[in-house]
Amino acid sequence: MQYRHGFQYLSSGCKRIPKDDGVKLLNSGQITFTVMARNATNEPNRLIASSIGVAQPADDSVYGYLSEHHPFGETDERAGEYAERSAATMLATTLGVQFDPNTAWE
Repeated sequence: MQYRHGFQYLSSGCKRIPKDDGVKLLNSGQITFTVMARNATNEPNRLIASSIGVAQPADDSVYGYLSEHHPFGETDERAGEYAERSAATMLATTLGVQFDPNTAWE
């Protein structure tokens, strides 16, 4: 199994908004910032996935993490869980919080 992943900072003060509300704020030709997880193969029947995990702290003055994950041979559900655990682990490490991704999921 092969893995590719990366981490990005989620700036402090960020908030999630519904997609429809966000689209209304965009203008044609506007430059936007994005985090994209993409995977591709030319092998027939090769199982691939891509996922983005988000770890956003309760205190919005503290930055969070985004995790990109691009596995081969994993289902979308497993890839999503891995990305979420990775982002949460990075945030916990930064905050100095003890965190076991297998037991402290929330």
